[in-house]
Amino acid sequence: MDDERHQESMIKISSDANYPHSLSHSICVFLLKIYHQMKALLAIVISAFFLQMTDKCFAQTSATVTSGVYITAKDHKKNKLHLEADCVNDKNKFERNDYFSTPTFVIIHKGKRVTYLKKNIFAYRDCNNRVWRFYKEQAYQIMETKSMWIYTTQRAILNDVVIEKDPIVYFSVGPETEIMELTIPNLKIAFLDNWIFLNMVQVEPEAEKSVRSYDSDHKMYRVNYLYKHSKKEK
Repeated sequence: MDDERHQESMIKISSDANYPHSLSHSICVFLLKIYHQMKALLAIVISAFFLQMTDKCFAQTSATVTSGVYITAKDHKKNKLHLEADCVNDKNKFERNDYFSTPTFVIIHKGKRVTYLKKNIFAYRDCNNRVWRFYKEQAYQIMETKSMWIYTTQRAILNDVVIEKDPIVYFSVGPETEIMELTIPNLKIAFLDNWIFLNMVQVEPEAEKSVRSYDSDHKMYRVNYLYKHSKKEK
């Protein structure tokens, strides 16, 4: 009987001795869970911080877009803008007056109205980063500046009601020469002596449509691609 009591007493003592170890293990498990949760939270906070900084960087980049006027073709080549304005904080406003073919072009710069004669300026750049060249009191959007300069515009009537949905494509041989509609008859006028180029143009499938199209494979208008290769054939 005494032996049994002694054994029960020993079991109780042993159990009590293991209790601190059990408690310590539970605490460790609890702290480990907290550590992993904090680690995950920290990762989320860091990600949010970098996303915010990235947005700020993009905002600063967009703030560098400016609009203004190119007085000459040389200004355009050097990207030298007159009446330059920040497109985010101090946006220019333009009045082209194309529909009535008026000779004036108005820019509202920092609240002041400045009027130019279209014949006295080469082009202007808007806040969509599009550049428009003036020729005979009309504005033509410059699309490409290679051997041939390519332009587009749309024929419209009053209130911006467009007669033709597809833009009309034009060209000039360089930045300061006559702007002509991009057609095979006009190419024959402009490149009368370049029979290699004219032959390449005329053998194109759907030639009239082809020369006005953009060649995405070569990243240029098809007419410029053909002209480039016509010079290699000489």
